[in-house]
Amino acid sequence: MVTNRAARGRAMGAACLVVVTLVAAMPSATVGIRPGSVQSGPWFTTCENTIETRSNVTDDTGALCSREDLDYYTGCCREGSPTIARHTCEGCNHDSKCCSSYAVCVSCCLGQPKEELEAAYHDDDVFRVAIHPNTGHWTTDFEYCTGQCRTSPLVTYGENEYRSDDHFCYGKVPRAAHDGASNPVGHLPRAGLSVVLGDVGADCQTACQGVGKQCEPDLANFVNMCEVIEEYTGFHCGTCVTRKRSLNGPGVESQPGKYGKFVDGDCYQVKHTNFGCYKKQEGQIKPVCPCI
Repeated sequence: MVTNRAARGRAMGAACLVVVTLVAAMPSATVGIRPGSVQSGPWFTTCENTIETRSNVTDDTGALCSREDLDYYTGCCREGSPTIARHTCEGCNHDSKCCSSYAVCVSCCLGQPKEELEAAYHDDDVFRVAIHPNTGHWTTDFEYCTGQCRTSPLVTYGENEYRSDDHFCYGKVPRAAHDGASNPVGHLPRAGLSVVLGDVGADCQTACQGVGKQCEPDLANFVNMCEVIEEYTGFHCGTCVTRKRSLNGPGVESQPGKYGKFVDGDCYQVKHTNFGCYKKQEGQIKPVCPCI
């Protein structure tokens, strides 16, 4: 029995030696990757990049190029290639800091002054995933730009619809501006209709009278959307919650510190509303009121 175990041990040791020898003999050029692979980081010798993008790629120097002009060994865009552009912001809105292309967003972001970039990702309220403090913080320029430029809840209405075609945003608050063209929220259905945010414990008639108007219950459904609440009250929603019947129409609840300083709290829309101008919301929820 001892002899058989010893023999098996020697055989396994010999097999391992063969495998190690074969691996050591493999050519060093295999550290590169083939075109079309989604690997990055240690697989490239020099640059990190946005290899997952379909047509254009941005490397960590801010150079953008076509995939054909990417050096798949170094990971960098080839200098002098016909498609290369460094720190391009083509198709970006400089006011909102949002772009129509992810690769362009990263390139434009990396072109910001170094001190602005570092101040952004060192901000205690800028998280790896917007409004989610438990995800931690970015540590490098490239991490920040590739992370911020991805779609986040702040560039959508209730995570159901983009606010704008320019929804790749590199600012500290990746919040796309409503463009009015691609989204129907741009206009309220009745001239003179205002969306008014009441106080905690107040009814909508009181809130409307505070701005010189009257509450109009027949228009409650037009303000019963999180996107309308954000657009016309300036309240920034961390989440959009749909209730069935428990609320008297739409409302908001301030949640200081829950999502960071760039978001105000939670927004509520009601699936089946029995709205009344003299009804009050529950707890600390402020009413969202149709005033005419």
